[in-house]
Amino acid sequence: MIKGRKENDRSDATEVNNVSAENTKEQGQGHEAEKTVEQKPEVKIAAEEYETLKSQAAEFAEGKEKLLRAMADFENSKKRNEKQKEEFIQYANKKIILEFLPIMDNLTRAVESAKSNHSVESMIEGVDLINKQLQDILKGHGLEKI
Repeated sequence: MIKGRKENDRSDATEVNNVSAENTKEQGQGHEAEKTVEQKPEVKIAAEEYETLKSQAAEFAEGKEKLLRAMADFENSKKRNEKQKEEFIQYANKKIILEFLPIMDNLTRAVESAKSNHSVESMIEGVDLINKQLQDILKGHGLEKI
């Protein structure tokens, strides 16, 4: 056995030498030495040092748990943000599509009017109104004419 105290250093060295001598004898026996399992020497530590290591291990485990929770929270947050982004895009698209529906209705009316009333002037006036309506919607969304 190897002990952690200075007063036992001489006996520790003797024990380590004995273990080395046994290993050398086993290696000289050929194939039989391969079958034997090499034993590691025991290490004894003071109770105070043991408690310190035990405390540090507990702190490490607690820190690891906090890290894993933080990583899981981060992943959940990423997923939640992605879902919110998709919902926002859907809502934004819905809003702009609803704003374009009156323009489609006015274009349909202009085409029907042109078919029944052969007046070019009224057709031009209707298309100008539709164009202004379209520009107002685009301007409302931040698009400006260059």
